[in-house]
Amino acid sequence: MSENGADWLCVDTVDEGLILREHNISCPILILGYIHPDEITKVIDNKFRVFVYDENLAKLLSGEAVKKKVDVFIHMKVDTGMSRQGIRLEDLENFLNAIQLLPNLTIEGLATHFATSDEISDRAYYAGQIEKFDMAISICKNKLGNSLIIHGANSGAVLTDPKSYYDLVRPGIAVYGYYPSDEVKASCQKKNIKLLPVLSLYTKIVQVKHIKKGEG
Repeated sequence: MSENGADWLCVDTVDEGLILREHNISCPILILGYIHPDEITKVIDNKFRVFVYDENLAKLLSGEAVKKKVDVFIHMKVDTGMSRQGIRLEDLENFLNAIQLLPNLTIEGLATHFATSDEISDRAYYAGQIEKFDMAISICKNKLGNSLIIHGANSGAVLTDPKSYYDLVRPGIAVYGYYPSDEVKASCQKKNIKLLPVLSLYTKIVQVKHIKKGEG
């Protein structure tokens, strides 16, 4: 992907990021998943960007960055309706105020995850998430200026809604050549957007049994 023009890469875990660094991938790498306290040194040494939605993690990152006399670039993740990781919109301003007090942390980006971007027939929930995210963007830009990197588009949004692109996009399953839903697939086919699967799964048959009907 990097060779084909991707300026940034995202991975779920620190270990996945380390594999990329070991293969001389030098572009910015954003860790999307949980960061264990034991991994913070690796995050800093490899210049990984990380999602932050927890003050304790932010404090640990700040403390280690101060020791190493470097800055850590973080992306705040806002929960706009996925109800997974993220800062709730009503807590965002207080969270932002607390993070700004921590030394050696640079708030580089703001992100969210769209829960229903692959459901084209009913866009109400998705539209609500976009609205909440735009509110979060406004809150953060009022405090931090316009330099924030904004991103939220997953595969469903990338393939169906250019308004969701902001500054970065984060396609997931589409990168492997699969549509996130049949609705998205039908929409893409109308627009002649074709994805080619590049992922294969292989296994070995280790035993074959003949089971009688009703046998557990």
